[in-house]
Amino acid sequence: MAALRFHIDAIGVGTSTAVIGWAFHAGAAIRTLSLGLAGAEPAPCRHGLPRPDVAAAFAGSAHASSSGFILRGFKGEG
Repeated sequence: MAALRFHIDAIGVGTSTAVIGWAFHAGAAIRTLSLGLAGAEPAPCRHGLPRPDVAAAFAGSAHASSSGFILRGFKGEG
């Protein structure tokens, strides 16, 4: 059974939040990716960014090479 793999590389917090990481499913391409932080509604990420490091670590997974994502400008509670 294929599994979702993901990792958060960095979270920047200030007046807005930026989240950078990677996510892929070995059995299917991810069409959309959203993150919900601090109890707020999920916000769409920019997904499909190149991640050669992830492709090298998961050499058998076709979707690993374009697994990068970023979410910028997310405004949570408060």
